[in-house]
Formats: sequence, C-alpha cells, structure tokens
Amino acid sequence: MTRKWTRRAFISIVTALAAGAWTSTGCGNPDEENLEVVLNADNGVALLQFSKGPALREVGGQLFFSIMDVPDKLIAIRTKADELRVVSRICTHKGCALSYISSLGRLECPCHASLFETTGAVVTGPATKPLKSYSVSFDIANDFAMIFFEGLS
Repeated sequence: MTRKWTRRAFISIVTALAAGAWTSTGCGNPDEENLEVVLNADNGVALLQFSKGPALREVGGQLFFSIMDVPDKLIAIRTKADELRVVSRICTHKGCALSYISSLGRLECPCHASLFETTGAVVTGPATKPLKSYSVSFDIANDFAMIFFEGLS
C-alpha cells in the first residue's frame, strides 16, 4: 500500500521525525547479511533513512529492521523503482524468521518452506495467515521512507 501526501504534510512529518526520532544498532542476527536497524516511531510514523539500508536504493534491495514498541521484526524490500514494501518477517505458521529470495521475489520460511508474496499474502503453506504489511511512503531522491503503524502513538 502506498499513501499519497501533500508536499507540506510530508515535509512537516519529516522535520519532526528528523529531530531525533530514531537510533540504530548493529545487534542483528550474525547469520543475516543485513545490519538490523532499530527505529523509533513518533505518532505512528517511523522514518527510515536509506543511508542505514543502502541496498534499498536499488530494486531487489532489502533491510531487516524493527520499530521500538512494535513487536514484529520487519523487512523492507524495494520491489520496483517506485515501490517499497514493508512486512513482518516472522512466519505466521510457527514463528520462524523469513528470508527474502530475490530470484523468486518472495519471502521463504526456512523451517517449513512456506512462501509469501512481498505483499504478505501466502503463496504456499503450511502457513495459512498472511504476514502483517505496513503502509509506506518513500522519497528516493531525498534518501528516506516513512512507515506507518496504526495504533502506535
């Protein structure tokens, strides 16, 4: 899902978030190729600077991250030049951490081989529930994305 914003609203939110709205840490799983980034959210919006996940500048790029006060571990995937998807990276079957298989354009569970679309939809089981997905607005020219979380203040 992509949310449309007026330039004024977009700049207002970015200005508020840039004033100290996030921190990062390199405490991800050492088996993963990506640095795990931990973001803070302000009023249900988290700001992700692509400098923390430079792979997101290219189609097929991905970044593992989490948001403080949001229980999900997340993955951001650049699926098209004009599309960035953010979904939970925890399998809905047994809770295993998913991997993004760029050659398939899908997320795969290493435990029981469930496959998911980057939208979160189940492709093959044993998982039957979709992954939680999050609304995103991004500006590649200015090197950031905003991720929206309902019910988070």
